[in-house]
Amino acid sequence: GLLRYARKDDNSVVFAKEPKATEAIHIVHRSSSLRGAERTCNDDKTAVIASEQSERGNPDDVVKNNFSSSEYKIVGNIPYYITGYLMRLIGNMKNKPIKSVFLIQKEVGERICVEAGKTNLLSASIGFWADSKIVGFVDRKHFLPPPKVDSVIIAIKLIPNRYRDKISADKYYDFLKVLFKQPRKTIKNNLLRGEYDELKVSSVLQKVGYDSVMRAHQISVDDIV
Repeated sequence: GLLRYARKDDNSVVFAKEPKATEAIHIVHRSSSLRGAERTCNDDKTAVIASEQSERGNPDDVVKNNFSSSEYKIVGNIPYYITGYLMRLIGNMKNKPIKSVFLIQKEVGERICVEAGKTNLLSASIGFWADSKIVGFVDRKHFLPPPKVDSVIIAIKLIPNRYRDKISADKYYDFLKVLFKQPRKTIKNNLLRGEYDELKVSSVLQKVGYDSVMRAHQISVDDIV
């Protein structure tokens, strides 16, 4: 199901949560071998990472593949516990995938693809460089054994150079950490605790039309920038 959301003839990095998943990839790409963590096909390059094997399950392997000057996509049925880390890793890559499609825990997918007024640290981090949407739901009964949670398929589409002319990625992410450090606190209180100047904070909030009791989840990525 995941591969139909990404063209199978494009360059892709495929995360296989279970060894059996590589069998489907084998058929789709018509390869003669799946030896090792990486293989080269005639029309694309695919990295197969068996996540349940600790020595091959580190998502840092994505960066090690030779995609420094090409467009590629990431398709993944990934262990849910590495979702946040994988998103941070992709966000820090110089050459990001033009599209990522992941099967992840439903609650995490809903945190990434939020409605207006429900911004959080994860959604704001990804929103700096991409647009995200839920493209499918997978009930827990379709897994064996069934997990305790339902799943969703999310598609993350890269928006090249988004906000680059306004702020650097490092400054943006540093600011997010302060802004969402205590989500129940007001924006003003979090920024003052982060040693931002009170007069400047009040001035900026007024400029974007927010009062002193606004909280971080109520503002958009555009306004954060």
